[in-house]
Amino acid sequence: MRAGPDDLTFEREQCDEFTDYYVALQTNRLHNHVADPSPTDKAHIAANADQMQRIQTLAGNSGVPFVVVIFPDENQVNPALQARLVSSGEINTYDFDMLQPLLHKLFDERGIRYLDLTDAIRADERCLYMNDTHWVSAGHRFVAEQIRDHLLTRQLLQ
Repeated sequence: MRAGPDDLTFEREQCDEFTDYYVALQTNRLHNHVADPSPTDKAHIAANADQMQRIQTLAGNSGVPFVVVIFPDENQVNPALQARLVSSGEINTYDFDMLQPLLHKLFDERGIRYLDLTDAIRADERCLYMNDTHWVSAGHRFVAEQIRDHLLTRQLLQ
């Protein structure tokens, strides 16, 4: 990032203002959203779910509640970014909604508690991301409030 242009800015006025740097970052992440993941990719995703199950077991053995929080890449929730990343002829190659249901299934099979923030983030009209994949302050606050409410509702916090 430091080797890039001096005018590289991460803050945005609008959710459709992307730097070339950010488009390149998100282009490199498109492989995570192919419509038909390879058996190897599915095995890697399942291995990550297995790791979450191990962590949950260790936490539970110590009496610590464990919840996985799922939140999307901006390329999953921002149609303007999708249009910038994928041409109309390539759109069927990708499924930006594929990963969360797959994670839900794997976590449900393993008894892992999770909170999926994809729909909540998608419904929020603010621009919650910067041009470097991180959250803006309002994004951090929004996600923290969602997590807090989830934990309180399920009485996972004392």
